[in-house]
Amino acid sequence: MISNQVFKIGTAIKGDITCLKKQFPQLTGKSITTIDLKDYAIQHGIIHHKEMGSLDALVEKTLGKYLLKDDMFQKNTPAGSRVALSIQEGGNIVAYGKIAANQVAPFKGVCVKVPNQNQLLQYFMSITQPSVHQPLQKDSDSDDSNDESEDTLPQENVTMDHSENLILQMLKASHAMRNTLQGLSDPPVLELFHNTVQSLPDTQPEYQTVKKDTFHAFQMIPTPQDHGMQPTFLYETHNHLLRWDPLSHESMDKACWKFFNLSFDEMLLQNPHFIQERTPHYVPQPSVLVPSLLHVFETLEKSLDAKTGAPLFSKKSWTKAFAVLDLAREGYLSDNKDIMLYEKAGIDQFGLQKWRYLQGTNKVERGPHSDIYHKFSALHSNDFMFTIIAYAQHICGVDWNYHHDLGMLNRISFLLNYLSDIVHGASFYSDWINRDLYERTDEQFGICLLPESLRVFTLDFFSQIHVFSTQAGGEGKGKINYEVFAQEWNYTANGKD
Repeated sequence: MISNQVFKIGTAIKGDITCLKKQFPQLTGKSITTIDLKDYAIQHGIIHHKEMGSLDALVEKTLGKYLLKDDMFQKNTPAGSRVALSIQEGGNIVAYGKIAANQVAPFKGVCVKVPNQNQLLQYFMSITQPSVHQPLQKDSDSDDSNDESEDTLPQENVTMDHSENLILQMLKASHAMRNTLQGLSDPPVLELFHNTVQSLPDTQPEYQTVKKDTFHAFQMIPTPQDHGMQPTFLYETHNHLLRWDPLSHESMDKACWKFFNLSFDEMLLQNPHFIQERTPHYVPQPSVLVPSLLHVFETLEKSLDAKTGAPLFSKKSWTKAFAVLDLAREGYLSDNKDIMLYEKAGIDQFGLQKWRYLQGTNKVERGPHSDIYHKFSALHSNDFMFTIIAYAQHICGVDWNYHHDLGMLNRISFLLNYLSDIVHGASFYSDWINRDLYERTDEQFGICLLPESLRVFTLDFFSQIHVFSTQAGGEGKGKINYEVFAQEWNYTANGKD
């Protein structure tokens, strides 16, 4: 949650603000309004883009002062405070004075601001020991002139205020004193700076909601993979989270009737990619989303699996479900107002507008999921994808559009194993594709049992692949003749005889 009353600050300014708080006890426990000083200084022509924009650099350039950043010395006493001077720590007091408001770097040939920062400029008003009177009064005329200059300053420039704009007042007072000594007036930039800080956008805090990745929230609730109601649960949860845009839904329904003589729902079953590319989704507001998700959870939580008798929701599932409901209640899942999550992706041959979704895991993580899905899941080389295909066929009666090429999968598997001997790290990809298409399983819901001959074929393929590789190399060909291999396999049909 980000408050509009706090201006953005640069990375180098945070340490400077901390340094100021250490130097001035009046700032302890104060919430200071800060601003990106570098951008502000660039806009008003104080510095160039390539110049340093830290707070100490800006103070040195605009005010001619050095901002102390060493913690070896802390100025715990405000300017104008009376002090006593002793020859040594715990010794007799030799003079009384007060701390000068303007701590210049050099003073009468003496370097006040040394690296260890253990010197402080003071004005002495009375001397108690005559033995030290002569060296202290060496430049009495100059000291008197400095005292006169200091007395001409307004009282508010010396006395520290407890307002939230204390830093601005200190900088302005120091700059005014320097300009007074030089006979100059305040530049307009300080007035602009003062007005910028004083004119806050609103007296009430305003917050900006950060949107959570909907797909990650969708997968937070753990449910048994072999449960008969898990596909229904995922389907209903998805439909309540991501809803079709009403106007786009109506327009697409008319287009489906016009070009394909099908309704929107019928086209969604036959060609879901066609619908998704042309119909945007939206996530409703918490007032609608929370009751909908809670209804799905409470309706399906006690669903028992027909084979194992296990419920769909466990204790851990409900813990995660409540976490998802809290996210939805706080508005982290709902779409933000006035923020476009879709961009136009062209017009198809039917004159329909295509859209590209701008939020999601693949956008946030810069593309790895698309590569995985396109190169591997599109080949249906895992049991999860095949379960979806079988589920669509058995439950919905729809023949899902996909291709199934045993030779292609085996060639990809061979290539990955071949690269593992050449390229470091390629062996980690070999498990992404099972050499015999899918893992064997005792699960029966939506999974077709694979014959044993398929495993025999795989073993025979990798035992004979070097023979066909040598043959292709001897003939000067860059590819293996897989048709010859298939003919050899079909000759025996089991790879053994």
